[in-house]
Amino acid sequence: MAIRYAVAAGNWSDAATWDGGASIPASGDYVYANGYDVALDTDVALGVGTLSTEICPTTSVGGGRFVYNTNRNVTANIKAGSSHCLCSYVNMNTESLITVVGNVDGTSSAACGITQTISSAKNNSVTIIGNITKNAVRFARQSNSSRVYFNLTGNADSTGGYCLLTSISNATITLVNVVINGLITGNGYEFADPANSANGGFGQLGTYVLNGGVVAQTALKVIYCATAIVTGYIENFGGKLAVDASTSFQFTPTYYKIQDATGNDLILYPANALENPPAESDVRAGTVYGIGDTYEGSLIVPDPAVVVKGVPTDDTVGTWAFDDDLIERLKVCSTVEITGAQMASYEL
Repeated sequence: MAIRYAVAAGNWSDAATWDGGASIPASGDYVYANGYDVALDTDVALGVGTLSTEICPTTSVGGGRFVYNTNRNVTANIKAGSSHCLCSYVNMNTESLITVVGNVDGTSSAACGITQTISSAKNNSVTIIGNITKNAVRFARQSNSSRVYFNLTGNADSTGGYCLLTSISNATITLVNVVINGLITGNGYEFADPANSANGGFGQLGTYVLNGGVVAQTALKVIYCATAIVTGYIENFGGKLAVDASTSFQFTPTYYKIQDATGNDLILYPANALENPPAESDVRAGTVYGIGDTYEGSLIVPDPAVVVKGVPTDDTVGTWAFDDDLIERLKVCSTVEITGAQMASYEL
């Protein structure tokens, strides 16, 4: 891994933009904007490398941006420092779709990992294959009826800040479409800025398709939307709510966890969770079991008092045994003499 940094505002593909002036950043490099705007005139492939607006350890300068105005694919981790890191600067008549393969992390609402322009006219969207954390993505609204499109394949953790934010302006949002394949953890903050006013946040808008888990640790409402379609599991802690959907909540669960008044976990499973129930003949007669009281046991367990001593029966052993007096009486009544050892071996 090499540390690379911009030495002038310019295009990514121009070697003169970069330290040394002889090459552009390569796979694995940690690349700093170094206070300049670097235009992504081509797709970026850094592998496990990073685009950053943090303070460059070589120059002690932070800030700058990596900007784009058309569809771009970026393979790199995105780390904001003192300014937004990966930014679109499109107008309302331009469409851009940014796809990032890597983890995305921001610093504050003024320094997000990705800032994507949205409007009512274009389907400007963000797709991330990787994990996101606080202040990962900011959607900047240009016009009324702006539309948000966000897709994540990876996990989201809101420790320290919302994962998705919007800019505050007079423009409104009318469409929110979010698809997440991974675990969402609301720890301190909701997944997306949930302000009731669309001018200050997303509001309770849109459709969220969540294929994975949603965990409410300390966030009041992890997912705040109109329609939630959840496949996976939901965990609520301490009275917090994993999903708040005002219009429709479609849940195909693996399980649903809540707490009782004393803080003990209560886990609810769907009816199909009991995949291999025991046969009714293996369950004590009269015992109703299974989700929805589907089954009733039919096993009759003999009392230990009528089972030969030492023979297992249910959760104990048999206690019935021949005594010497009984054996003598049987001898008198029988035409064939039977020894005590023989009697004890008989199946009763």
